[in-house]
Amino acid sequence: MSNPERIGAPDAAIPIWFVHGILGQGRNWRSFARRVVELDPRLVAYLPDLRGHGGSPAPPPNTVASCADDLDELARIHGVPAVVVGHSFGGKVALSWLARQGPGPAAVILDSPPGTPSARDAGATDPTVVLRLLRSIVTPATDRESLRRPLLEAGIPVPVASWLLTSARQDPDGWRWQWDFDAVQSLLADYFALDLRPFLAETGSRVVLVRAGRSDRWSPDDDVFPVGPRVTRLVLPEAGHWVHVDDPEGTFAIVRDAVREALGAPPGLGAADARG
Repeated sequence: MSNPERIGAPDAAIPIWFVHGILGQGRNWRSFARRVVELDPRLVAYLPDLRGHGGSPAPPPNTVASCADDLDELARIHGVPAVVVGHSFGGKVALSWLARQGPGPAAVILDSPPGTPSARDAGATDPTVVLRLLRSIVTPATDRESLRRPLLEAGIPVPVASWLLTSARQDPDGWRWQWDFDAVQSLLADYFALDLRPFLAETGSRVVLVRAGRSDRWSPDDDVFPVGPRVTRLVLPEAGHWVHVDDPEGTFAIVRDAVREALGAPPGLGAADARG
């Protein structure tokens, strides 16, 4: 894992992690993380790039467990977080890491179905479809528009295409993607095969499992399986899969309350107020 972006005061010492989804980068959560650390001057956010994404290498095997190994290294260097926030693929990474810890850190899992889907949407934004499309685009390209155009022609919505282009870089010979496509494909396959419902049924850890009301990524079983006593299910009814974009206020309120709880603050108070 490359050196993660750090957001917070130089002496801030209580880590919060933001673990991005497939084909994302840590910096996708930069603005959101800045807002979270403003809750308390002791908070520091770390925004890692998962293996095969951004600047992070991807030595085999590339699995969710390997990503959790990388988070172990992040904890060794920068400290165990009070809360880990994981979105989509990053949600299963966060849960896999949490399963190793025992009660202690809390997790907010954003639109990351914990089960193994029997069928998936094969529309334009399905991650396997997007990955296949990205691999088909010839690089290096002469300009960013040469990367954008095939995405739009394939039916990728403009906001999603713009988000994907944040992972394009300009090299001396032209524009190319920053992902390790073979690694990402392996990660996706493992993500879809991994069932974390047994962990959520028995865990004593504090977990907030957030479903986007307009997400098409959940199976009926993911809404009804038993969960441990400290696992809470919440729904953001107006949000699609990118919850922090579709409903930033609702997403922030959920993360804010999880952080306050982790810091020992009553839900109605800011963390600094609770400290007195």
